[in-house]
Amino acid sequence: MNKDTIEILNKQGIKATKQRVFLYEILKKQEKPLTAEEIYFLAKKEINSFNLSTIYRILDTFVKKKLVVKYKLDIDEKFHFEIIREKHRHYLLCICCNQIIPISDCPIEKYEHDIAEQTGYVIVDHNLEIKGICPNCQGPYGIH
Repeated sequence: MNKDTIEILNKQGIKATKQRVFLYEILKKQEKPLTAEEIYFLAKKEINSFNLSTIYRILDTFVKKKLVVKYKLDIDEKFHFEIIREKHRHYLLCICCNQIIPISDCPIEKYEHDIAEQTGYVIVDHNLEIKGICPNCQGPYGIH
């Protein structure tokens, strides 16, 4: 078991079981958010004792302890889970094949700051999804 992950879980008051450590490690390695079902298929390859309800319980714990963020991407109406990173991300979504690509920079930060100054709001979060058709899907749709 990864000592860093065990320390992170323990710091949040989460018992570092083999399944929790493994699931956290899966999320840590991902470049994009995953659904619980996608996580289940990745986990099942390594640890046969995983079941989907266990995945949901662990994810729920991680979300409550602010280790993982849960949100619904408009592409498939399913909840997606991603480890909380120092810098948040936005995504480019293919409306045909549901491919998800992270956008490295946040184009909204300055705009968010300006809105807060103009309105007096304390902005706590924002989300940006850009939808399109990826290069692989453009051919069948006659788009060039």
